[in-house]
Amino acid sequence: MGQGQRRLTRPDSRPGAPGPVRTCIGCRRRAPVDELVRVVLGPAGELVTLAEQDRALWNRELIEEGHDLVRRCLRRNRPGPFQIQAAVNAVHTDGDATDWVQVLALYDQLLRISPTPIVALNRAVAVAEVHGPAQALADIEDLDLPGYHLLPATRADLLARLDRDAEARSAYDEAIALATNDTERAFLQARRSRLGS
Repeated sequence: MGQGQRRLTRPDSRPGAPGPVRTCIGCRRRAPVDELVRVVLGPAGELVTLAEQDRALWNRELIEEGHDLVRRCLRRNRPGPFQIQAAVNAVHTDGDATDWVQVLALYDQLLRISPTPIVALNRAVAVAEVHGPAQALADIEDLDLPGYHLLPATRADLLARLDRDAEARSAYDEAIALATNDTERAFLQARRSRLGS
C-alpha cells in the first residue's frame, strides 16, 4: 500500500468515517491484485464461493493489516455500519474457517443500526450456517427486494439445502432472469443444473 493509501487509513473522529477504507482493505486483502482473479474466479472465469476459495492464496500480510485497522476502529466503541461490515470481512479471513456465530452477532448489531432488507438478507446467510436453512428461509420470506437477483438466489440455495428441489429450481430460474452479468448468471445456472430438471 502506498503512502497516499496509508493516509486514508488514519483514524478519523467521525463515527463510521474510517469504515469504508477498512471495507476496501477487506475486499482486497485476500490476495495481491495480480492473484485476486485467481482466487475469486476459477480457471474458466467462473465465480468461486468463499467456502471454495483456497485460503493459502490469500495475502496474510494484507489480512493482518486489515485486522489491525478493524481492531483500532472497534476500540473506539462507536461502530457504524462500515466498521461492522469491515469486522464481518475480518471474521471471514481469520483462521482456517469462518466463525459464523461471530458473523451472525455482527449482523445482528448491523441490523439494529441499519435495518435494511439487504442487511437482513446477508444476516440470513449467517443464520443458515448457525441455525440451519429452515430458519434462514423463514427469515427472508417477507423481504421486499424487487429485481434484486440475490434474494431468489439465496432462497434457491436454502431450498436446495432443504431438499426442496422443485422450489429451488424455480427460485434459481427467477435469479437467473434477474442477474445482470454473465458470470453471475453462469454461476446460478451451474447451481441450478446440480438439481436436475
